[in-house]
Amino acid sequence: MPRSRKTQFGRQALAVTAAAAAMWVAAGFWHNDLGPSAFGGAGHAPLTAKALGMTLLAYAIVATAMTRVYANLPYERRRWLAGLRIGLWGGALWAFPHAMLTSAGLGEPIMPAIVHSLGHLVEGGIAGLVMHVAYHLGNGGGRAKGLVAVGGTSEAGRD
Repeated sequence: MPRSRKTQFGRQALAVTAAAAAMWVAAGFWHNDLGPSAFGGAGHAPLTAKALGMTLLAYAIVATAMTRVYANLPYERRRWLAGLRIGLWGGALWAFPHAMLTSAGLGEPIMPAIVHSLGHLVEGGIAGLVMHVAYHLGNGGGRAKGLVAVGGTSEAGRD
């Protein structure tokens, strides 16, 4: 039975919010803890209120694009692996072009920018998995499809 537009909006809003929050937390860990200690550097300076708002908006835009792609997949393809793949693509499309442009514009070597971008792949992958779970939990508390059992199906979350 098809879901109402209101239900679809709620599921997608939950998935966008969860994915954006996951990217935010993963980015904070990568840019301030793991990345600087593993690859050298001081990490990012604390964000101003304006930078914080712009950063959260940027994560919401990427999460919205990822969720819209995921929501338009056929029901049978909405598995955790699809969420992971979409997240990895989102991370790659978000980070690598930016790294190349920043490197070219500032005249810096490309390798540090690529290493920096690897964190965004991890960020996107985590966000994709979180998006998958949140999308399917947004149906009123059902279990996330594809996490129930290998090869099994879950009727919870069926559109």
